[in-house]
Amino acid sequence: MTRTLYVAAIVMAVVVVSLSACGKPAPQPPPTTAPAPAAPSPSPTAKPSPTPLSPSTSPLVKPSPSSPSPVDRQAQLEAAAKKEGKVVLWSPHAKIATKFLAKFMERYPWLQLETWDATGTVLIEKLVSEARVGRHSVDVMAMEEQGVRLIPKDLLAKYDWPSAAKYPSEALEGTEGLYMRDALAFYGPVYNTKIVPPTKAPHSWQDMADPKWKGKTAVPLDADEAPLMLAAMWGSNGKLAWEESFAFWREVSKNTKPKTVKGYSEPTRLLGAGEYELFLWDASSIALQAQLAGLPVAFASVDRFPAAARIKTILKNAPHPNAARLLVDYITSTEGSRIYADVGAYISLNPEAAEALLNRQMKETGTKLYIVPTELESMENLKKSADFWAALLGI
Repeated sequence: MTRTLYVAAIVMAVVVVSLSACGKPAPQPPPTTAPAPAAPSPSPTAKPSPTPLSPSTSPLVKPSPSSPSPVDRQAQLEAAAKKEGKVVLWSPHAKIATKFLAKFMERYPWLQLETWDATGTVLIEKLVSEARVGRHSVDVMAMEEQGVRLIPKDLLAKYDWPSAAKYPSEALEGTEGLYMRDALAFYGPVYNTKIVPPTKAPHSWQDMADPKWKGKTAVPLDADEAPLMLAAMWGSNGKLAWEESFAFWREVSKNTKPKTVKGYSEPTRLLGAGEYELFLWDASSIALQAQLAGLPVAFASVDRFPAAARIKTILKNAPHPNAARLLVDYITSTEGSRIYADVGAYISLNPEAAEALLNRQMKETGTKLYIVPTELESMENLKKSADFWAALLGI
């Protein structure tokens, strides 16, 4: 993917991005539904599909050059989705789906929404294990791009995304449309604004290693991508600055003796409650949601933040393929992308959603991002990062 073009398209009076080379929330209980009641969560006792990895037998409506018109295509898609009557979404942030899909559900009251909220690793493991025995429980997955790249491509559906023309050309994965990049989330240090005056908060990454923070910080056990993201941001010409990143985290750990916590949402709440003063690694979506809830938290003003794309993908063997297409068409539409960005606290990549809350905040503050190139998020690099993190925190 051409990163320069990707960034240029994102800027468009939305966000300033700087490139040098171009929480994971804890698993939740079984799926929730809206409107209620919904079918139970996928389980090992669920009835398997007749043939392992076989294409869905449901009639499929999809855009094509031969379609009479977008209006006719939409009518056909809605009619087919109505017969299916249900759509299943898996995501690390599925618990907020009923909020960003409220208008979607109002528009299609005959369509039952079932969701499952778990970490990306758990979702992928379940997807792959089910596929091996011919069970197909999910229609749409929404997660960070580094996660979807770990899913075998033959489990993802090719799709001609109707909204793709509105987005930067690089938002669409390859020529097959296996997934679409529709939003961004960034990561970095967050502090308690009631306890720490802005002038005393970190103004650089190196400030996080100041001994003055000893006993006053926390770090998530789940943030095993942190070393990789900083190694990518501090590297050059596509090379990772592993030693610089490792040395930084060793110094931070040695000087601040951070408390280890699990996940992002609860630790951010505890930060706002004064449990500690500095949360060393938080997600923009979690921090902004905490701000909107009235908690005294804010990102430290470091020079730039590493960011990753969020994606939507349809599964090749989706049990409700037309409902799946109806769902992703809405989320990536102008209305849907704006609501999704505001509710999830993401940066929308849809130029027509430039007034989304975080898009406006980023523009007003001049915050700079470094989008981690997906080619650097290989299994080898992710493992190296995770191994270092586990050793550092004694996991």
